[in-house]
Amino acid sequence: MRVLVAMTAVMACVRVSEPHEMDTVLTKLHENCTGSLVELLLLQQDIRMSQLVDQQKELVNTVSSIAQMLREALPAKQPTRTYPIQCVSPFSRAGKSCLLLALGQRLDWANARQYCVVLGGDLASFHDLTTYVDYVNFINSINTERATADIWIGGRDEDSEGLWLWVTGEPMPKGAPIWGSYDG
Repeated sequence: MRVLVAMTAVMACVRVSEPHEMDTVLTKLHENCTGSLVELLLLQQDIRMSQLVDQQKELVNTVSSIAQMLREALPAKQPTRTYPIQCVSPFSRAGKSCLLLALGQRLDWANARQYCVVLGGDLASFHDLTTYVDYVNFINSINTERATADIWIGGRDEDSEGLWLWVTGEPMPKGAPIWGSYDG
């Protein structure tokens, strides 16, 4: 009943006989008409929200049913075996990765990446502090004399200045403790 009353009020408020009269009618809308428009819009919004909530409940039930079917169809989880990482020369193990630190090479980033690709790898990337620490420890174990060296990792912002991505296309972690900032 409420919807019918609101719709009638809206129709009475905006009915004009000539298109040029529309401007004068709309500027002189009565307060009751404006209130009825607002009520109608709020009512429509409430109805749509209810529909969305119902759809969300249906989706949650469907996803829950699918998850249950998958749990029943898949075998029980077997214990995971861990195999030691085997690195092929000239790579050495660093944590859970195989790395090569070519201290004798003086290459820019692009040529360093090509050097790695030719050897079957790519520039190093890391996604957590543990891997970063593994890499730093590896570098320090190879570079025992602490010689100054250019060490390239697989991060770049060449596609969009300031948007740093790994060569894998994943975003690079930002901020402390891994990255500092340099304004110079």
